[in-house]
Amino acid sequence: GKAVVFPTGVYSAAGIVSTKPDQQFIAIGDVWINKSANGPIWTVQGRECLFERIKFNGMAGSYTGHNLVVDASNCTLINCGSRNAAGRAVLSLSGDNLRIIGTCDIYQTADQSSSGYDIEIAGGGVYSRIISITTSQHAGGILFDSATTASVIGCQVGKLDVINEGSVFVSASRIHTISIAGSNCTFSGNAIASGVTIGPGGVTIGGIQWSSSSVLPGGATFNVGENVRFSTLHLESAQDTGAV
Repeated sequence: GKAVVFPTGVYSAAGIVSTKPDQQFIAIGDVWINKSANGPIWTVQGRECLFERIKFNGMAGSYTGHNLVVDASNCTLINCGSRNAAGRAVLSLSGDNLRIIGTCDIYQTADQSSSGYDIEIAGGGVYSRIISITTSQHAGGILFDSATTASVIGCQVGKLDVINEGSVFVSASRIHTISIAGSNCTFSGNAIASGVTIGPGGVTIGGIQWSSSSVLPGGATFNVGENVRFSTLHLESAQDTGAV
């Protein structure tokens, strides 16, 4: 694959599909790609692709669909951003080892419902890493809904939901709410603004490791659904003040 360089400017696009492997898409200066029709702005189908310092605008309210759809392995976003998405700002449909590292803008969906997420890892997603990104609202966040192995490190997000089997490590992040219905989750050194829910009732959770360095403020909640079953539960501390 070849490198495509975007000089400073605002570009209008929709329905781009990149199929070649090892392509690089690099912004020089302040580059925005604004959605111009319904559907994804860009779908990646070539493995080992790289995006650097590109900002996507989904123009929600004018157009529907996701912003960036990744359907390939070993893709990387470095210091990018994706905002104002009617659907997901980034949707990983398949492939492993997705890396979203840093930001020159926010990752943000315009969908403020309970089913709205900024980033969704939906298929496979083994060894995916989301590092040092920022979102703008409590309603958005990150959804893991596949049997994935993933890390979230140094991020600021709204919801963080794990709803399928997998192994998710979360560290040094500020998160509004956490919901776990999957397995093998580890939390260390996080600040949780509102609450944690483990459940719903009757599900089997593989293992939860909760370090005492992950704290909830007074008034926040740590809820475990009725008849939830664990293979392991290591709970050093749920919050620094108040009762669990």
